[in-house]
Amino acid sequence: MNQKDNQKLKTSTTGHIIKTSKNNSVLAQKIKKASKKILKKNYKLYKDLENK
Repeated sequence: MNQKDNQKLKTSTTGHIIKTSKNNSVLAQKIKKASKKILKKNYKLYKDLENK
C-alpha cells in the first residue's frame, strides 16, 4: 500500500482500519479478479441451462 492509500484509510468506531477497494489497490485487483471469475462461471451456468 502506498502513502496515497494510507491517507485515505478510515478507522471504525472500534479503532480498526477499514480497508476498501478505494483505499487499497491490491484489494481492488483481487475483487476485480474474483468478479470476473464469478461472471464467467455464471454465464456458463446460464448457457448450460438455456441449452437444456
